[in-house]
Amino acid sequence: KTSILLLIVLLQVAFELQRDGLVLSQTTINADTLWRYHVDGTAPASGWNTPSFESDWPTSTTANLPAPQGKAAYYCASFDVTVASYAIMRHTVTTRGGFAVYVNGHELGRSRLNPGDMTVDTEPTSESPSAINVQM
Repeated sequence: KTSILLLIVLLQVAFELQRDGLVLSQTTINADTLWRYHVDGTAPASGWNTPSFESDWPTSTTANLPAPQGKAAYYCASFDVTVASYAIMRHTVTTRGGFAVYVNGHELGRSRLNPGDMTVDTEPTSESPSAINVQM
């Protein structure tokens, strides 16, 4: 069993775990998931995207998340993976701008963000007028 934390900048994620071409398990983070969030426009504490991070960040479901007060917003959700091993982790993120996904402190991928370090002032390379699904 592995606990996993994510950063995304908005917010439907589905993970498909595969090995040898067979789907072993599917974990969905959905509208009922409680997210911890940091949206006040300041940088989060170091290690915020690791499983050992303890915070007093408020929690909410996606329907009740407050609007970000700056360019960046940080959202974390935890879930457990119950399969012993897997080869592929696929996810879909619904967003208008850019995002990065972290699992246990490691960046899984990013979309519409330039390479390199990100700060609270990092802006997406493009933005859509309405939300789109990005699969990785």
